[in-house]
Amino acid sequence: MKKTKKILFTGSHGATTAISIIQMLKHSRKYDWQISWIGSKRSFEGAKINPFESKFLPKLGCRYYSINSGRVQMRFSIWTIPAILKIPLGFFESYLLIRKIKPDIVFSLGGSAGFLVSLCAFFARIPVFVHEQTSVAGRANLLTGKFAKKILISRENSRKFYPLDKTFLVGNPIRESIKNVPVKKNPGLPPVLLILGGSRGSKVINNNLKPKLQEILKNYKVIHQTGSIDYPAFLKLRLSLPTALKDKYEVFEFIKDMEGVYKASDIIISRAGANMVSEIMAVRRPSILIPIPWSYKNEQMINAQIAQKYGVTLILTQNSLTPAILLQKINEVFLKWQEMATKKAGQYIKLDVNANKLICDIIENSL
Repeated sequence: MKKTKKILFTGSHGATTAISIIQMLKHSRKYDWQISWIGSKRSFEGAKINPFESKFLPKLGCRYYSINSGRVQMRFSIWTIPAILKIPLGFFESYLLIRKIKPDIVFSLGGSAGFLVSLCAFFARIPVFVHEQTSVAGRANLLTGKFAKKILISRENSRKFYPLDKTFLVGNPIRESIKNVPVKKNPGLPPVLLILGGSRGSKVINNNLKPKLQEILKNYKVIHQTGSIDYPAFLKLRLSLPTALKDKYEVFEFIKDMEGVYKASDIIISRAGANMVSEIMAVRRPSILIPIPWSYKNEQMINAQIAQKYGVTLILTQNSLTPAILLQKINEVFLKWQEMATKKAGQYIKLDVNANKLICDIIENSL
């Protein structure tokens, strides 16, 4: 009979990364894992309660909890002071949950929630592991790394930020369903654009898409994840389109079946978060990446440059983005589609595909 062990995942983000690791732990031959997650109640101040974690993690048999994590913001706003005041409350909530769950190991994916829970675990003498998804190093992970037992990095670029003796390159785990998406040999007729802006959508991408949407729909089919804020406006816009164009435009507040839309897609337009870039490289879809210019240490640009190095991505900076240029770049990628889609898998694609197994081996061998 397998021994029972408890692992607690935590983070203000990174649930898609955790899902891949959880899926692998469920097949462990060594331990019967009881799995929990502590996240942030809101992805950012003033937002709705985070729907992705609370809906999808319990389906994997993962007990879900959330805390008022707060955060130290880079730019002052009306939410800055309330966010800072929530940090002591989040620490107290973390302490109570750690006592309730009694994990054997805490696995942090960053953010203020990850730091607060990890700090409580450290005081309770529970080993803490950190996974850094970005090509640089997040502020919370830099702090957690000082007392973590092991630091697992996705990209070689971030090794320099952490103590060398406990830092290991493992890649960025990809969900099993995404690994099953086949590489395409030819684009569809018409080609399918998949437009993403992260779980909350991207107002910048949405605003530049809207003026050219009808022109784009003449030559492409579009699957568009708008995010909650812009969804009503784009749904209304779809209903106003001529029937021939309406049938070529699918609009979603949030896409649940990412495997299905990746299979359907030919070209992806997206921000350049670490998980998104890993998945784009894994499914080998030609893409246009628009990095968030204010991301910490310019991490999104560095993520995008890695994908561009392997030939699967064209980078479009936000400063140069206009509706006309967006359309121009879409057409440019379509003309280069065969060249971009048939690039050989690079170092990080191979690493990411096997990352969840490597991470699970490291976790289990540490106990």
